[in-house]
This record gives sequence, structure tokens and C-alpha cells, in this order.
Amino acid sequence: MKRLIGCLTSCIALFAAGSASASIDCDYTVNRIFEGASGQIYAVLSTGNIYIDPTVAEPVKEKFFSMLLTAKTSNLHVTVRFTTSTSCSGEHSDVEGVWLG
Repeated sequence: MKRLIGCLTSCIALFAAGSASASIDCDYTVNRIFEGASGQIYAVLSTGNIYIDPTVAEPVKEKFFSMLLTAKTSNLHVTVRFTTSTSCSGEHSDVEGVWLG
């Protein structure tokens, strides 16, 4: 019985640790995109907004901007993965990835 309780406790601890670091994927349509002179990108999406900081590596920002622009001009949905957010609505700066389609 003690082994079973120990095992269950370990499983719950692992699950809680995994849940705390889980990411979330959100589906949007792109309404507007802004790229500032200092390198920041701000996108107004159907139910939320994303902000990509100017300190993010240039090739990564260019790819995100290109994908957002393609989604906007082609009327495609975009899926954005956030690293720490728990909701798709609101403003996010924890963008991990962007998918088209």
C-alpha cells in the first residue's frame, strides 16, 4: 500500500510539473500587423493580440512576420503556440511558434 501511495504521489507531482510548463496552441485570423522601426511586431488577431519583442533574433522575427502577412493576404487561419499563456484571448508576448492553414 505504501508503494502504491508513493507511486501515485510521484505521478501527481510529475503531472503537476508538466502542466505548469505546458504550452497552448490558439487558432486566429489576422486582422492587422504592425512592424515598428525598432523591430517590434504587433499583430491584432481575431480574439487576441501578439507582441514580438525587438530583441528576438532577426531571422525568427522575419519568419513570424512573413507567416502573419501570408495569413492576412491569403485569408488563412494562423495557429500560434504560446509558452506560458493559459488562454487564447488577450495580449501575448510568449510566442513560441506560428503555423499557417
